Amino acid sequence: MLKLESHCRILEELVGSRLVEGKREACEVTLSDLGYTRYKVVVEPGEEEKVKVYVDVPCFEVVKPYLDCDDPKAIEPEPGYHLGYLCDEASDVEKMSYLRRDLLGAPFRRAFDALARGDTSKVEPLELPWRPTEAVYLVAGNDPANPNHWDRLIVVYAVDFEDESDAAMARVVLQQFAQTKVGNAPPCHFNEATKPPLEVSTNFSPREVGVGYLSFVLFQAHVATDARRLKALDLVVGFRNYLQYHIVAAKTSLHIRMRAKIVDWLQVLNRAVRTSHDPREMKTAQGRTFTRKASKK
Repeated sequence: MLKLESHCRILEELVGSRLVEGKREACEVTLSDLGYTRYKVVVEPGEEEKVKVYVDVPCFEVVKPYLDCDDPKAIEPEPGYHLGYLCDEASDVEKMSYLRRDLLGAPFRRAFDALARGDTSKVEPLELPWRPTEAVYLVAGNDPANPNHWDRLIVVYAVDFEDESDAAMARVVLQQFAQTKVGNAPPCHFNEATKPPLEVSTNFSPREVGVGYLSFVLFQAHVATDARRLKALDLVVGFRNYLQYHIVAAKTSLHIRMRAKIVDWLQVLNRAVRTSHDPREMKTAQGRTFTRKASKK
């Protein structure tokens, strides 16, 4: 399967073309991504060297306590947006392209830091309702053999799709995730929608989802270094978009194969059409030609 990029390439190109490539023209562009995050890029006339970026991120009130309030690039957001940034340096391009990951991943980043230190006892259970009917849960876990040893984090995705075919395909994909074991990847478990995992049922009010719950268990080894923490953050925040992308790709592949099969069948039918109603010339095994006569009733 394809691993999606963690950054927003459209936003990167919009900001980079003006701060790096030297494009100097006023603009006002609004865009969004698969994760219900909206952006607005504004370049005012006469200030073409400055780019203003506004962002509307889901569940902002939940992640707000985990954000850096002293960002020197922050500006007053426009109505309908939660945050605003003023970009005037080339180094701001990368920061803006990873804006969604850094905002939604702020609670996870703090929890990963605690896990890297080997103690997650102070990590509070957290629910991020990042989609209208879905949420992701973050819960600290302890060793069953040593209840006082809090050495893990459990990330649970409540997955729901409105379309029945999407929901069916998503259930198959999530079940395969749970059944497939890959190297040192975090352990994974799938729960049906009617049986939420204990981490969810004991700490939160379970949501009514149509697909189910997928749980990942992260240990200290998964976040031991800065590079691993960043990789874990990319995967945790981007998993839901990753799932949706591959479901759409699978449906597209199925439709292409179905259309190709139909084209083959039509070619066979077209070749089977009689081009003439005259009696067909027939030959015996000895090469003699004869015409079949109509049978008498």
